[in-house]
Amino acid sequence: MPMSLTWDEFVSGWARSHDGYDMRQAPAATRAVLHFGYKTGGVLARLGVRPASLMIISAMLSLAVPLLAMQGGPWPALAAIALIASLFADAVSGSLTVFKGAMSRLGAFYQSIVERLAEVAWLAALSTLGVRPGLIFACAALVWAQEYIRARAGGASMRAIATATVGDRPSRIWLTIAAFLLAAIAAPVGADLAAGIVTLIVLIWIALALVGVFQLLAIVKKVLA
Repeated sequence: MPMSLTWDEFVSGWARSHDGYDMRQAPAATRAVLHFGYKTGGVLARLGVRPASLMIISAMLSLAVPLLAMQGGPWPALAAIALIASLFADAVSGSLTVFKGAMSRLGAFYQSIVERLAEVAWLAALSTLGVRPGLIFACAALVWAQEYIRARAGGASMRAIATATVGDRPSRIWLTIAAFLLAAIAAPVGADLAAGIVTLIVLIWIALALVGVFQLLAIVKKVLA
């Protein structure tokens, strides 16, 4: 695949490597991130940068999230910045695979591992802000359940785009960013207030994840019945 692609060619290539996902139908914020990936990926592809390099950077930024959040005070805001930076690195990595025509089943597997690693890091960061371990475990279990069901559905030839729910990764991203920013804002008032706000957001995460699991089961039953 050529290193220079028009936006429409790039969108088509992205759809082929992401189970038919048309980024033009994505929410505005997601489209902005992907368009950044398109612009940056084109430049880096011409410079010979490999997708794996950006994937590693994304993973390292994700691992920095709990290290920043655990400092308390205003530091969770920096954790939010690190999270956002990791998402941009992930988007650029995905874009590079399109420019280079390098997407493979192994590459998709590694990308999925990096995404799950990132979410473990986010939950670890939230635990340092005062969320009880039981709630963190519930979040992790529901995310695992949802992604496991989706993977099994993919094995049954269901496209990932057909299994979208309210508890998917975009919701988890926004909730985590909100938790970090609100924790940083509330910190001057008191650690208990920050912990309470973050706990409330985690409860919202659990509720959406639970709804998402039932949505996903209903979709799978309807399609595969």
